[in-house]
Amino acid sequence: MGFIYIVFCSILEGENLKRIVKFFQNMLPQSRKIIYSRKPELDEVDQASFTKMVEDYYDKYSTLLHKDIIMHLDFKEYKKDTGLRRQHEINCKVSSGGMTFVAVSKDWKFMQAMHDVLKTMHTEIVKKTRQ
Repeated sequence: MGFIYIVFCSILEGENLKRIVKFFQNMLPQSRKIIYSRKPELDEVDQASFTKMVEDYYDKYSTLLHKDIIMHLDFKEYKKDTGLRRQHEINCKVSSGGMTFVAVSKDWKFMQAMHDVLKTMHTEIVKKTRQ
């Protein structure tokens, strides 16, 4: 694969070269730096959608920040002694190049709280990076 990359680089120049380099970079496995604290046990369906959601938003954040990022997700559950329902609080912290972004969400539904905190984080990053 390295030989093909060298051949393309020597033949093509300019914009086409940038497209080909980006293509090969996307083929390489991406290592995501995501840290989970007190993550609750999820069933298979929720686990698959949870993983996809977190990885998609991680990719969006890294594209906006143009640097390596570290995402830290901290989960808390609150419940009353007599009730069966639990309230979920999710804290999300993204660090990149000396900048730190924080978002918090609380909800009775875990996946809704997860989506809210990731969406809030995305809004926060867009707002701060456009200044």
